[in-house]
Amino acid sequence: CSVKRVPVPFSVCVFSNYYFNKIQWQNVDGKWQPVNVASAFYLGCDVSAETVLCSCLTIKVNGEYLYNKLLAEGVTYGKRIMYTPDMTGFISVSYENRFVTAVVDAQYVGLRYISNLNASFLKPYVLLNASASFTAGSHFTPYLRVDNILNWDYESVPDYPMPGISLTAGVKAKW
Repeated sequence: CSVKRVPVPFSVCVFSNYYFNKIQWQNVDGKWQPVNVASAFYLGCDVSAETVLCSCLTIKVNGEYLYNKLLAEGVTYGKRIMYTPDMTGFISVSYENRFVTAVVDAQYVGLRYISNLNASFLKPYVLLNASASFTAGSHFTPYLRVDNILNWDYESVPDYPMPGISLTAGVKAKW
């Protein structure tokens, strides 16, 4: 890995969305179905950076803050939109040469309310993952991936825990 200085590509994106008829999936009497929750407003900021520390080592960082509000008349006016995290973040470090590619990444998902009433929420969580792939001739690429290395207990939907640490191994073939 030869050392060379590469400028850090950096980007900031500010965005906004307005939905006149915001449709989202909700659990209604034990069944998930699309529901019109009326108008909604989103304002967000996304920041990304990437740098190559040497010819084979790359670091990528991304973060997003999302302000969102329901605009329907009634008890949900001004409330945050359910299952929409306030903040997300991602960082990855990758090493690559002719024979191996290895990546370690971490993902943060912030607080998410479980209803549009904003009475209760799902806890933020961090996932740490790693993967490696190897060159084995011109047609085969064995790989190994470990997800949720910290064995973090988290839920994307209430009462449905996501898997703990998991390992995937395989071989990709290409002709």
